[in-house]
Amino acid sequence: MYDHEQDALCQVRQMSLLDELGQVTHIFSDKTGTLTSNHMEFRRCIIDGIPYGVGDTAISRAVSGEAGGTVVPRRSRPTPAFACCKPSTATYVNYEESEQGVSLLDELPGRDEGAARRREFMVNLAVNHSVLLEMVNGREELCASSPDEQAFVAGAEFFGFELVQRNSEKATLTIRDKISGAMHIVELLVAFPYESSRKRMSVLVRLPPALVESCGGGSAVRLYSKGADSVMLSVLAANSRGSDGPSVTELQKLLCDWADIALRTLVFCKREVDHFDEWYARWAVASNSVEQIRKHKLGEPNAISQLQAELESQMELQGATAIEDKLQDGVPEVLADLRTAGIKVWMLTGDKIGTAKNIATACNILPRAGARVLELTTESHPVLNELKTSELLKAQLVMAAVEAERDAAAQADWGRATHRRQAAEAAHEEELLNQIKRFDREHAELVSVRSDLEKQWAAMATVQASGAMHSTGTGGTTFCMVLDEKAIEYCGVLCKSLLAAVGSGCHSVVACRARKDQKAQLLNLVKENVKKSCCLAIGDGANDVAMIKAGHIGVGIIGKEGMQAVNNSDFAIGQFRFLRQLLLVHGRMSYQRMSIFCYYMFYKNIANVLAMYLYTVFFALASGERLYLAIYIELYNIVYTSIPIIM
Repeated sequence: MYDHEQDALCQVRQMSLLDELGQVTHIFSDKTGTLTSNHMEFRRCIIDGIPYGVGDTAISRAVSGEAGGTVVPRRSRPTPAFACCKPSTATYVNYEESEQGVSLLDELPGRDEGAARRREFMVNLAVNHSVLLEMVNGREELCASSPDEQAFVAGAEFFGFELVQRNSEKATLTIRDKISGAMHIVELLVAFPYESSRKRMSVLVRLPPALVESCGGGSAVRLYSKGADSVMLSVLAANSRGSDGPSVTELQKLLCDWADIALRTLVFCKREVDHFDEWYARWAVASNSVEQIRKHKLGEPNAISQLQAELESQMELQGATAIEDKLQDGVPEVLADLRTAGIKVWMLTGDKIGTAKNIATACNILPRAGARVLELTTESHPVLNELKTSELLKAQLVMAAVEAERDAAAQADWGRATHRRQAAEAAHEEELLNQIKRFDREHAELVSVRSDLEKQWAAMATVQASGAMHSTGTGGTTFCMVLDEKAIEYCGVLCKSLLAAVGSGCHSVVACRARKDQKAQLLNLVKENVKKSCCLAIGDGANDVAMIKAGHIGVGIIGKEGMQAVNNSDFAIGQFRFLRQLLLVHGRMSYQRMSIFCYYMFYKNIANVLAMYLYTVFFALASGERLYLAIYIELYNIVYTSIPIIM
């Protein structure tokens, strides 16, 4: 049965949201898929400490303001026959080699140990993913929840290892070795999907003998893993290839250089598993235990996570990749218009600091010059890197309990609970001070983090008092802030009010390395501490759902990362540039229409009731005699309510 009342409530809710769209003050945007095109291209890689690939990116050229870039002579000699992709996957690869540099394409067919390691790196790209092969409009396409994986699979195909088939029933992958012409069936044993808490994905596979021989021999059962360098470099086996200090430092420097030109990087590792049968017996028991599954979902200590961590250790470094995520059309212009409208933009992303800053600069989120940028990251304040997440989590739990008591006291009866409210407020301040002192004793340089926040706030107050502060960035002094994961953890717990004040006063804020829970945390920070703020959250993936649900208004982008964001949003759009029409056209028009409609309803009812009032007082002498017939009253409401609105 059609629920008319529910439909009416939905219409009222939609009208209310459109009304709020005309008054948005803050936009919280995830970078992936919202500002960028979600079309990834494989650009570079590093294997055995040797980098391969050249070329600037669209974002690096936008930041530098150059039409071209660094001119490097490209490879002019013919490429090997295997170095190609199908038309459906060729769009995901944009790999170029220089004329004089080392050539990965020439090294792959070799028979030495180095060539075997390079081939196994490509095997990692070809099997460690969740990509499906589907027929779309008569053409086989790579379908994946993440566009990164499409680029990895296409890159593996370009370098000689093509994904031919994925058999979910038999849990196998068919890989064609274009270098030798052989077909290999790889058995998928266990998959550890990507989680933001682990920042990596792994698959346990059994390679066929011919592929084992092509990769240099060894155990047939192998673990292939990929993830962020911050976690992957910490699980390397001691004295393994590439695990020594100088090699790790050199790799991290190269990854930072790639991040500075807005390339997204991942580190790839492997491990040969000789004790698979013994480990799998324990894994089967844990993965089939209802209690262990429940604990794993709740984030409590459990056997499943322990067995994952046991296997994802003592690994050997294979190398790293760099893929390019290009900007969508019209993003800088849209953000400039939003800034002119007085809307403040927060870009929340999981990318590295250099990548996020360059993308923010290319998108006009961070001005290229003339802004006071406060950076609170592990690069500007190394002491933040010394903080352990477990310590900050304990402090967060303690402060949450104290804040809950304070909020409960604040909601108590005003006349009878003054003493309780004062005591709760005092207890909150005392506990906050104790936590700050405790961290300062262990990490004395944390004082500089709070000091920089206070200086930025003082500078804002001074500029605002002089009238030279412009939130639109069109003149005067503008303030910006850059945070990372550790800064959010520390300041979000121990400097919450100050962080909210500085963040709200900034022209724009960029949060790097932010987890999905931290995105929602930052949005709630503004909602709770900045009065009269109207926050809009926009994202395109499952990791943005918490942020979208936390906002006053949620906007999901229909992209290549599933429909979770759209299903949890109030509005859905196809690209970020449509946000201009949604906010500045439809939202504003709805706000005006609602205002006119409210005035009109007052006018209509006053005109109707005033005539009845005058008749009753001066003519009917309060006798209760009616001036209007019932049918006239109904016609009045129909005519005066519907016809003018329709017109």
